[in-house]
Amino acid sequence: MKTADYKIWDNPTPIDIQISQKENVEQWKWLKTQKVVYKRNREEKVWEMISRWESEWVISVLPVTQDGNIILLEEIRVPMMNEQCNGRVISMPAWLVDIGDTREYTAKKELQEEVWFTSEDIHYVDTIASSEGMTDEEIDIFIALNCIQVSEIIEWRKQVWDLILGHGESENIISIYSVPYEEIDNFLQQAREEGMKKWWKIDCALRHYENKFKNVVKTL
Repeated sequence: MKTADYKIWDNPTPIDIQISQKENVEQWKWLKTQKVVYKRNREEKVWEMISRWESEWVISVLPVTQDGNIILLEEIRVPMMNEQCNGRVISMPAWLVDIGDTREYTAKKELQEEVWFTSEDIHYVDTIASSEGMTDEEIDIFIALNCIQVSEIIEWRKQVWDLILGHGESENIISIYSVPYEEIDNFLQQAREEGMKKWWKIDCALRHYENKFKNVVKTL
């Protein structure tokens, strides 16, 4: 079936959009604001947006252990701090892809650096828009199966923890959780009741895991 087979309504006025100019307004270490001048049905309009700076892509990886547990992070995210929320967010390992690195390499690296697991069974499952009305950022979602916790990485992390604080995103991590898949809904509900926000990309990754990998026999 094609997408047209599911259509229930058509805009009676065809939409013709052409970008005529994209201008950087301000740029910082990681982000830049942009003004996009475009014509919509010959009428000139302006769209304000945010783009990444000095990065080719963003990846996020859902780690699944050999015994079927889902590994998640609890982090502090400053934009989420307000009167109703203290900034605590349940999320997955994620990072910017450095120029010259592959997305698969970045997924494996962040799996080790953020949650101290390693996997040789990493799968790309989807590319999603981060917030399509605000940014052109797209995120590659990976699922890492048969993850094994690496004691050497844990010991290394303990030794250098004081050195990396203040020098990267690692300082934002509060806790690392290992949750049986059958209990994931209860865990996320409890996190919400405790005032945490949920990274919506978790739902996307869990759906792919359920549909494609949950019942696959372990190969490692």
